[in-house]
Amino acid sequence: IFYIKAMPRQPGLTRVPWTLRLAELVQTSTQLPVVRLSGPFGHTHFANYRSLVLFAGGIGITPMIAIFTNLLRRAKAGEDIGDLQSVALVWMSRSVTEFRLFEQIFKLAHGSTEFLATKDAQLTTTSCKFDIRLHCTRRDSWVSLVSPESVDYVRMHVAQGRCDIAASLASFNLGGTDTLAAVCGPQALTMAVSRASWALGTDYHAEQFAF
Repeated sequence: IFYIKAMPRQPGLTRVPWTLRLAELVQTSTQLPVVRLSGPFGHTHFANYRSLVLFAGGIGITPMIAIFTNLLRRAKAGEDIGDLQSVALVWMSRSVTEFRLFEQIFKLAHGSTEFLATKDAQLTTTSCKFDIRLHCTRRDSWVSLVSPESVDYVRMHVAQGRCDIAASLASFNLGGTDTLAAVCGPQALTMAVSRASWALGTDYHAEQFAF
C-alpha cells in the first residue's frame, strides 16, 4: 500500500526512488499493472481558522510541509486563503540535514521570491503571517551545525533541544476554536500537542502514518 500525502502547486519536486522505479516498471512492462485508488481522506478546512499551527516530528514533516507550502504559495500569489491570519510550522528533527531539504521553502516564508509556483509570479504582500520554528534534538548534529564552517540560512533559524509544545502553541493561539493545532509525528509528540490543545481550548487535528 502506498499513501500519497501531497498538496498541489509544488514545482520542482524530485520523485522518490520507489516512485521512480514504479514509473520505469510501467514504461518497460508489456502489461500495465492494476492500480487501485481510494481517497482522499481526512480533509480539513484549514482556511476556516484564523491561526494554524503545524507540529511535525521527524518524517511527520511530510504532510505538514505540503500544507504549509500550499498555503504559503497561495498567499504570496494573492490567492484566497480564507480567514487565516497566522500559519506556523514547528518541526523537531534529530538531523540538521533534514532541515536543508526544505530550505528554499523556508526562505520564501521569510520573503524570498526564488521558489514561487511560476517564474512570472510576483511576491504579494499578505495579511497572513508565516512563521517557522526548527528544533534539532540530537546534540552531535547540533554541534556540526554551529561549527565555524557552517554559516547558512538553516544555522540562523535552528534552536537546540526539544520544543516546549504548550508554550509554542500558546504563542500562536488567537483564541480557542479560532486556532487549529495539527500534528504528525511520534506518539509522544501527538499526545503533547493534544494535551496543550485541550488546555488552551483550541481545535486539534492529527495525521498518522500506518505501516
